[in-house]
Amino acid sequence: MANKLKVAWFDGLNIGQTHFEQQERFFNRNIDLKTINIYSNLYGIIDLEFSQEMLLQGKIALSKISGIAQDGSIFNAPEQDLLPEPIEINYESLIDSVVVLKIPIGVTDIADLSLRNTFPNSKFICLRNSIALRNYDDSKSNVMDKIEDEYELENLTFTQEKKDLLLASLRLKLGILGNSTPDELELPIAKIKNIDINKKIELESDFIPTCLNISKISTIRSFLEEIIFSINQHKKVLSNVFKGIDQTKNTLDFSTFLSLNLLKKWYLIFSHLSKKDKIHPEFLYE
Repeated sequence: MANKLKVAWFDGLNIGQTHFEQQERFFNRNIDLKTINIYSNLYGIIDLEFSQEMLLQGKIALSKISGIAQDGSIFNAPEQDLLPEPIEINYESLIDSVVVLKIPIGVTDIADLSLRNTFPNSKFICLRNSIALRNYDDSKSNVMDKIEDEYELENLTFTQEKKDLLLASLRLKLGILGNSTPDELELPIAKIKNIDINKKIELESDFIPTCLNISKISTIRSFLEEIIFSINQHKKVLSNVFKGIDQTKNTLDFSTFLSLNLLKKWYLIFSHLSKKDKIHPEFLYE
């Protein structure tokens, strides 16, 4: 069924909610065709931080998280979206379990949200917020004409009017890998290392979440630094060999010459990677 085509606009059209929803489907279809439908790994976590206080209480909670889901849904909590509710871990059998972020999938024939949040598994949570208007209507005001000071006129600012709007926040949940429903996507974000008798949770420090940027992950950063150091040491050794050849007039086999040039190339590549602010995992692998 063609349910993602653009709306056929015309003069005199009685515009309603359905038209805006359909136009949104059309825009989402265009974005998906140009992104997730042609790039296979364009999803993951961008920023992640756990609440250390909640870990001491035997609960897993997030202080902030942002990223892109497999279906193209974007989230940024708490700056824009609501943070997921903390989950309590009580069982020792959950040691070595992987903690995931659950994102609901939008289904065509099912409502994405309810205005009073009566649907517990809807894709979005409805919330009310005050939004400032971006445009100032000076066609109905003569305030500017009354200001004679040029400096005051150039530095004049207006506090914009705010309107209450109902907004939709993506419904995020925390859970354990493998416990999701068919209508939920999972993004692994942590691994439980240990739970002591006081219910204190310790997360695996070497676990790498499904992410879009691995430049800030300590394990990857240490790996790059070790590689750079090792390459540099081998490069110095071979460079000293070449210096000895110049003094003794000895010959050097071609493989050693190629090795030195290859080390120089690798040193430049990995040094560049270590200084990048953003590195996609696939880019580093290649």
